[in-house]
Amino acid sequence: MSAKDKNIAKIESFKLQELRELILGLEITELQALKNRLDDSDNFAQEVSLIVADAIKRKSHDNSGELSDTLFPIVEESILKSVSRDPNPLAEAMFPIMGPAIRKAISDAFRKMIQSMNQSIENSFSLKSLKWRMESIRTGKSFAEIVMLNNLEYRVSEVFLIHRKTGLLLNHIVANQQEDIQADMVSGMLKAIQDFVLDSFHLDENEELGSIQVGDVNVWIEQGPHVILAAVVQGNVAETYRDVLKNEIENISQLFSKELKTFDGDTSVFDKTIDSLEKCVIQKRKAPKKKKSIVLWILLVIIASLISYWIFSASQKKNNWEKVFNEIDSLPGVVVTDITKHKGIYYVHGLKDPEVFDVDLIYSNFGIDSSDIIIRLENYVSINEEVLYLKLLHKLQLTDDINNGIEVSRGEVLLTGKRSQAFVDSIVNVLPEITGLKSINTEQLEIGYYFSAEELNKKLAKCNVLFNRGGYIIDSSHAEVLAKISGYINEFLNLEKEFKNKYYFEVLGYSDQYGTVSANNYISNARAKAVIRSLINRDILEEYFMIESVTSTKEDVSDSLMRRVSIKLVEIE
Repeated sequence: MSAKDKNIAKIESFKLQELRELILGLEITELQALKNRLDDSDNFAQEVSLIVADAIKRKSHDNSGELSDTLFPIVEESILKSVSRDPNPLAEAMFPIMGPAIRKAISDAFRKMIQSMNQSIENSFSLKSLKWRMESIRTGKSFAEIVMLNNLEYRVSEVFLIHRKTGLLLNHIVANQQEDIQADMVSGMLKAIQDFVLDSFHLDENEELGSIQVGDVNVWIEQGPHVILAAVVQGNVAETYRDVLKNEIENISQLFSKELKTFDGDTSVFDKTIDSLEKCVIQKRKAPKKKKSIVLWILLVIIASLISYWIFSASQKKNNWEKVFNEIDSLPGVVVTDITKHKGIYYVHGLKDPEVFDVDLIYSNFGIDSSDIIIRLENYVSINEEVLYLKLLHKLQLTDDINNGIEVSRGEVLLTGKRSQAFVDSIVNVLPEITGLKSINTEQLEIGYYFSAEELNKKLAKCNVLFNRGGYIIDSSHAEVLAKISGYINEFLNLEKEFKNKYYFEVLGYSDQYGTVSANNYISNARAKAVIRSLINRDILEEYFMIESVTSTKEDVSDSLMRRVSIKLVEIE
């Protein structure tokens, strides 16, 4: 562009400016002033601050959500930076709000636990539980809660409010004012203990000491941003008491926030915290037991007695049946395999050897009713040694006598003592009839001479026991004749296998004709008894003898034989 053209452009621009001023006038000045205000950032920020709160308030009523979408990332980033730099200010600010929220959550969880406990103990029954159920209905509290309350016994004797940073005692309350407590010393001790624990175990300063136990005394500690509450607890206080401490710490932290932040050692401003501390002093004592009604006690005794009798009767009946079952199973030739019970009736199943056992014997021997027990035993052949022994005695028609000299072992019959050959032959004859018996052993048996009953009586007739007039006492003069008599009898008994079934010994006591009839009968009977006692002492059973009294005359026998005792074997017809 040439210089001429440049001059023409300047002239036109100047004319244009003059034209603007003529047309706009004051507006240009105001516009320039507005531009200057906008260009000055400090001045503009000051002016915007006057209306930004109102603008945000108005925008918040807009349902578009633009304001929250805009501010959310900014606020989030600011909080994160604040926490990363120092979390304590935010924690202190949130403490009065978060505490109640956390307690509410815990309370809800505790309530659910109580409901669960209700379901577990709902069906439990006792006089005490019945009383607690009535209390639950009367108070509106759950049964589980009443159970817990009645099983707790505790006392909070004193509470300390301590400045967390300095450890100074801000306030203190004692349940019993007569107790001499060095409160300042205790508060300093608690602070020192806490610092010691943190330093010793290298814990973070934000870690909290929850409790201290000394014997039966517990110190419960709850900490806030600026204060510590320490409660001295005796007994088993409910864990929910810690919520009381937390609640009062929150109240104190909120009401005395400024005083706590600017604390300079003056504790008088915290005298007003006494109301909060009093709420922490609680106790619960079990009510004294009321006297039970005598009628109730009598009723309880009757019920207990009936229950005890029923239990005893049932146990006794069971024991009796078990005894019966054991005795049945122990019977020779019987094997019990199963015992069942159906509709009150016992069913016994097993095996029996018909040669030595009859089922009907069970009902008669044990005195049981066939309507209470049904015995079903199948027949079988037993080779038990005891059963074989009983079978042998049955075949020989002998009684079970421990001195019979017969034993059964491993299918062999062992004979001992003294027996006749005829007796041995009788055993040999029955062996093939008894399954399980194979042989007979006579190595320890002495074969004796077998004499008849007539021969025995001839020998006994020569053995009279003589007495003096009026006498009936056995003395040394009778020893020889009594030895002969017992020898003859024992020899016969040892050889005669069927004695008990066929014979007995008749003992005849004699007296002379002098004296009265009753006196003579007494003397003759006493003489016979004296002889029998002597023979019993020589291992002869009393059951073998029978006494007869006889009064003699001069015409019957000689004078010496009038006062005698004689014995003879009598065959049973």
